[in-house]
Amino acid sequence: MNITRRGFVGAGLAATLAPRLARAQADSTIRIGVITDMSGIYRDVSGPTTVACAQQAAAEFMESNPSIKVEILVADHQNKADVGLAIIRKWFDQDGVDVIENVGNSSIALGAKYLIEDKNKVALITTAGS
Repeated sequence: MNITRRGFVGAGLAATLAPRLARAQADSTIRIGVITDMSGIYRDVSGPTTVACAQQAAAEFMESNPSIKVEILVADHQNKADVGLAIIRKWFDQDGVDVIENVGNSSIALGAKYLIEDKNKVALITTAGS
């Protein structure tokens, strides 16, 4: 049995978000925050391309599951841990973000670990090296 990367990520996302969607029948929107480097040294590795891929994946998912809406939020962490963590904290506390994706900077990823655990959220950290 061959498992593709898309299938693996989709199954993991569905498994973690299914209980939330079952509880919140009135709001069947999944908010994914893509926090990445849009202007610095990691821009070519994980910046606008990551955002485009996330938007494409969300569009394909919504096409297959019309009853579930996916919103993609995008932010530039500017390769600064304090900026990145402030964005993530705001997303979790005020904007209703369920999942953060990419991160792209090890210092932000390591700092976000505690926010993610504290808020009981999900992270798909794809490009941080540590």
